[in-house]
Amino acid sequence: NKFKLYPEKIYFQKFLLDIIQLFEYQCKLKSIFIKVRVCPLVPKFLTTDKNRLSQILINLIGNALKFTHKGGITISAQLSKKHKDYVDLSVEDTGIGIKPEDRSKLFRIFGKLEHQETESVNRQGIGLGLTISDNLAKLLCDNPALEGIKLDSEYGKGCTFSFAIKRDLETPTAKRIDHNFSWEDIPSMYLDEGDTKLDPQSRNKYSFSLASTN
Repeated sequence: NKFKLYPEKIYFQKFLLDIIQLFEYQCKLKSIFIKVRVCPLVPKFLTTDKNRLSQILINLIGNALKFTHKGGITISAQLSKKHKDYVDLSVEDTGIGIKPEDRSKLFRIFGKLEHQETESVNRQGIGLGLTISDNLAKLLCDNPALEGIKLDSEYGKGCTFSFAIKRDLETPTAKRIDHNFSWEDIPSMYLDEGDTKLDPQSRNKYSFSLASTN
């Protein structure tokens, strides 16, 4: 395997916030939203390769941004319903979607979607990004039954790319990070509508709950 993993313990909710802040300016320019939904049952800390997970999410969000012209992008995380030791992640957009005949092209090296709606933003093809992201997702999952990036799309309505990661990727020296993070640190633009109106006792039911169980 050409990719080597360096797992460490990360504060997961803060990690997701840092990722979407990278796209804040671009989303503002296009007048679309970007937000995160995290199930309260997702642990505060996960042991994974932070840099590899960042690569996957940045690639998926970047593609979603490219093809989304109204609405927005939602990043979601929840515990796997079938495999308790895994977290399901998804990047959903309200973009133009993908035609059934184009789906097989997405994970090919230099694959290109060839129809009028994508021509102006997809002149050079998808490149290596999605292919590499798929391989990285398989490594972070470490489970043949779950591995890889999956696509759900309805043409004209958007796409959802999803994958699972192991919540505690094995490592002999996982590094725990210090944190000082609260609800007040989360800009309102990243929250679901109404979250900023919740009292602190109720917020554990909604996005970016800091009262989730480990």
